[in-house]
Amino acid sequence: MISNQSSEKLWGWWAMAHGGSVYVAYVFWLLIEEGCQAYSCGQDINRLLGGFSFIFFASLLGTLQLFILRQVLDINYSWSLVTGLSVIFALFPIAVISLIANSELPEIAPYSIHILRMLIAGSICGSIIGFMQWGILRKKVSNSGKWILLNIIGYSLGLGIFGWMIYPYSSFQDFIHRVEMLKENSILVMIFIAILLPGVFTGSIVNSFEPIDNNGV
Repeated sequence: MISNQSSEKLWGWWAMAHGGSVYVAYVFWLLIEEGCQAYSCGQDINRLLGGFSFIFFASLLGTLQLFILRQVLDINYSWSLVTGLSVIFALFPIAVISLIANSELPEIAPYSIHILRMLIAGSICGSIIGFMQWGILRKKVSNSGKWILLNIIGYSLGLGIFGWMIYPYSSFQDFIHRVEMLKENSILVMIFIAILLPGVFTGSIVNSFEPIDNNGV
């Protein structure tokens, strides 16, 4: 166990690892956008490179988390790999739910429906990420039981708030149009909040991990 002062710093670093990963990946994506415009890349290439920016975010988040966890746990690079893969896998339910909603819901659906679908997407994302990370933590700490639940709560609230900020607009296309008018910083703030909240919730237990003495096993 670490001191209370160190615990508070650890919690803060853990939360900011989430927000910082978003910001760095966003800058990376903007650089890709500028490069595509400069070299007149096709739309398919542009989307492919945009996907790389998401993979970059997932990898960066896992790496930053690893550096923080090493302050309290004997843990190897499998954490970075598992976290990166879990974040990538968690993208699929968001895409599926969005496709279903776009095909089944009217363009102007009840506000509560949009919020609900984001809450569901968040709970699925939190379940995937939390479960995959818990597979490592359960062998390292004795109090890992809350990890999945905290991820579910964090991602549900994060994406729920994201949906709440997006859907006052008449349609997603209207939202994108207004974002372009207000510069891209608006979407950055929304994504930052959506990813920061899971870090706040999971960070609340990182600073109280109780390592298991497994004699190097």
